[in-house]
Order: sequence, then C-alpha cells, then structure tokens
Amino acid sequence: MRILLAEDIEATRVAMKLVLESAGHEVVAASDGIEALRHSEKERFDVAVLDVWMPRQSGLDVLKTLRERGSDLPVVLVSGGGPGASLEHAAILGDIHGASAILFKPVADRELLAAVKTVVEAA
Repeated sequence: MRILLAEDIEATRVAMKLVLESAGHEVVAASDGIEALRHSEKERFDVAVLDVWMPRQSGLDVLKTLRERGSDLPVVLVSGGGPGASLEHAAILGDIHGASAILFKPVADRELLAAVKTVVEAA
C-alpha cells in the first residue's frame, strides 16, 4: 500500500514512517501540507495520513483541497490539538471535510496501522 504521510514534527514523522514501513507499506513523507499536496498531484496513493496542525498549510486544508478537487482518497487525520484549537474541534472539522478517520496523539503503533487498514478497506 502507498501512503502519503504529512507531519511537521520530524521525530514523529520518522517514527510513524518506520511503523508503516515495518508493516510493509511504501511511505512518502512530507513535512507540511504544501509538500503533501505537491506529492498528491504527481503520485497515486492508497491513503493519506495527515497531521491536523502543521505550519504553512494544515492537514485540514489539505483534506479540504483534496475534496474540492474531487479526490476520494481515504484520509486519516492525526491531531494533538493546536494553537487555540481543541481535539473536539479538530474532529468536527475533519468530519465536515470528509476525513475517513481521526486519531489523537499520542498514537499507538497498532492504532495507526489499524486505522490505515480500516479506511482503505472501507474505500
């Protein structure tokens, strides 16, 4: 499975990438939403895992742009909260914009793998 991963915190991005790759997935990692959208325009993915609160462009903005472009790519949002934002707020916005699932940090390895598998199978 090809996975687009966008996470601005390097240590978290590296850890998530390793977890996904150790399960046999091919992962393309981006450090922000702008980079993630560039990859989505040029490559095909089975699922995207997007951090909600990233600088330059948030995961919510990436999700919204994907849906506006007509993409039905399954998207797992990952949120640890953000400046002035609650986890409940992130979940509501993710639901409004068509997220397939939302996880809250810290995310256990098995939880991440299960969410990715579930949303791809449901697509």
